[in-house]
Amino acid sequence: MINVRPPQPGAVSPKEKFKTIFINNQQVMDILFEFLGYKNTKIVNDIWELLSYLPFNKSLQSTFEKLPIESEKEWFNILDVTCTRKLLYCLKIVSDLAMGQRLKLCLPMS
Repeated sequence: MINVRPPQPGAVSPKEKFKTIFINNQQVMDILFEFLGYKNTKIVNDIWELLSYLPFNKSLQSTFEKLPIESEKEWFNILDVTCTRKLLYCLKIVSDLAMGQRLKLCLPMS
C-alpha cells in the first residue's frame, strides 16, 4: 500500500514548481522562441500550446516593463514581425501589462 500524504498548507505543487523552473530558464525559453520560427506547423503548434500553458517569461516581461514607450527603435528590436507567434506572445505580455496599469489607474486611492 502506498502512503500518500496530503499537501502541506502553503506548499507549492510540483506542477507549479515545474512551471517556475521552466520559465526562469532563459536558455530553454530562447530555444522555444526559436522553434516558433520553424516551418513545421506541428512543432510550432506544440510549442505555442506549451507557452500558452506557462506563465509569461519573466525576462521578457521585465524588458517590456522597463522599456520607454517613446523608444520606437527598441520596441521594433524586441517585437519580431518576422515570427507571428513570437510577436503574438510579446503582444500578449504587453497587453497584460497595459491591463495591469489600467486597473491601477481605475482603483480608488486610499
